Amino acid sequence: MKGNITISRPTYGDDRKLITIQVKDRESVTRFLDIEIEYDKFAQLITGLSEVDCDFSVRDLDHVGKVREVENIEFPINCKGYEGRKDCAIEEAKKHTPDGWVCDNYFGSQTSFFTRDDVAYARTTIKRWK
Repeated sequence: MKGNITISRPTYGDDRKLITIQVKDRESVTRFLDIEIEYDKFAQLITGLSEVDCDFSVRDLDHVGKVREVENIEFPINCKGYEGRKDCAIEEAKKHTPDGWVCDNYFGSQTSFFTRDDVAYARTTIKRWK
């Protein structure tokens, strides 16, 4: 498998002194491992000490090793008013997302909503892993 690793020193706005390490599977485009380790322990690690304590979390392991497919979908929405159209689009997207696909519920871009033949539509992406 091919992947990417990112090592960073985030600023949390407090006195935490942590290094974060993130591992991403390139094929599935899935970040599946997040590691947090204190500065002093990270220094010990990169200078040769093995089995250094850290905190870590994993997610989306069922996607690792699979290929991510992405498609765009457009669907009509029957929403009342500008303010509620995002929530309305999320509900309508569930009805138009094929089985086995996951809908992106981000409807914040300028192209998320449009009108065609006097009918309101929403546009988003769907993805699946095969």
